[in-house]
Amino acid sequence: VISLNNMKYLLINSYFPNDPKTIENENPELDECLRKIEKLIDQTQFDHILLSGDLNSDFLRNTGHVKCVRTFIEKLNLKKSWDKYPIDFTHIFEKDDKTYTSVIDHFVYNEGLEKLIIEADVLHLTENMSDHEPVYTIIELPKDLTNSKDNDKNQPKPNKQEWKKATEDQKLDYNDTLFRKLMDIK
Repeated sequence: VISLNNMKYLLINSYFPNDPKTIENENPELDECLRKIEKLIDQTQFDHILLSGDLNSDFLRNTGHVKCVRTFIEKLNLKKSWDKYPIDFTHIFEKDDKTYTSVIDHFVYNEGLEKLIIEADVLHLTENMSDHEPVYTIIELPKDLTNSKDNDKNQPKPNKQEWKKATEDQKLDYNDTLFRKLMDIK
């Protein structure tokens, strides 16, 4: 969970099990993965959710795996990025001298976050050695209403550090304090 501008964003980066491409979902690993994600969502307080990663689900397929993932997304009322920002493929592989492509890497999010997403796309880079293409999304975060310019006028301004006026002892003390605070970050 990331807290920004009085909002909490639940970010989940995931790697779903491979789609066995069977008519029924015969993958207990997928069921377990989805159960864990749903439990995390139920037990976490947040305003927006972004689930991203290799979902191993090409929504053009009608396999049990894809049906299960689609049902999960619909149950949580999440939106798929590629519905709004269509792309060509995120995965490419060769078999029997043929090249196959699919869209199996995704961003899914709640309706509130959808309004903040201003772009989502795939990068086809010649230097990429992976069979997965890099994907990205850009989210425009709302401004912090509690720190608006109107509120800033009533707040006293903190003193700026003036390093040229600081003594060597003050600089050493500052560096020591900063180092200790950084070491406390988990």
